[in-house]
Amino acid sequence: MGSTPFAPPVGIIPPLVRDSVVLVDAPPAEGVDAAGDDEGKAAMIDVPSAPRNVVQQLQAEPQCYRLFGVWWWPMKAILKRAGYGPAQLYMLSSYQDRETASQVPRASLDDTLREAFEEYPQNAAYRHRAGRAEAPDGELVTIWDQDAAL
Repeated sequence: MGSTPFAPPVGIIPPLVRDSVVLVDAPPAEGVDAAGDDEGKAAMIDVPSAPRNVVQQLQAEPQCYRLFGVWWWPMKAILKRAGYGPAQLYMLSSYQDRETASQVPRASLDDTLREAFEEYPQNAAYRHRAGRAEAPDGELVTIWDQDAAL
């Protein structure tokens, strides 16, 4: 597993995202401003620590799973593949909303994490009502995981 370029949106950066991003010596990815002490560094997702950070965040605030939007379904699978299950996070059981999950484009692990971590702060800053989020095609969909019961 490696790291992938990540450009967090301007504004709030929740601890989940902040703690899963590391700065590396590299030219900034397109759209990433290098400023201050971080000049000449690019933000990269720390793939090995990302699942741990997600689990810790959701243990503290389980309702935040909805902030991943449609990316919750691949994120849930990533957490399970990383060895987490209901013993660590009760919502990591078998439920999947197949219709909503089908709207997620197939992507590599790095790209999936990048998309999920871009979606999370965006939805935190600009929440829709009733657990809704925008799908990649712009359609509003309801994010509800029966395992979370939230």
